[in-house]
Amino acid sequence: MRAVCPSSVLCSWLTEVKAGMGQLADLSLWAGFARRAHMGKGSRKQEVYLPAGQQWRDAWHPDKTYQGGQTVTVDAELYQIPLFVRVGSTVNLGDLNHEYQESLAIAQKKPDLKALDAEVAQWFAKKKAGDS
Repeated sequence: MRAVCPSSVLCSWLTEVKAGMGQLADLSLWAGFARRAHMGKGSRKQEVYLPAGQQWRDAWHPDKTYQGGQTVTVDAELYQIPLFVRVGSTVNLGDLNHEYQESLAIAQKKPDLKALDAEVAQWFAKKKAGDS
């Protein structure tokens, strides 16, 4: 199956990435993002090729920017997908590190399911009464 490029800029980028990385299987670009999926068990560093002609900001470390047209090695914990936002993009991801810490705190709390249990019991009671 042949890939279709929606724009000449994207086609040029894909050609450049193919030349720079040798493969496209684990690299993608979408709406000003460049990202690479994790590769390799236990890996905490990832190499990411950044397309030329742009500067790229590390979404996990917004103070770090990189010139495109090079392969950079970045730290990437298991919860971090290496993600770069094109400098000048209007996309605002917020503070990803804060979001991650907040999600951990939420996951530690046990939800109170009493209200849900009561609603489910009420629903079954109504259904049973309607079936009689």
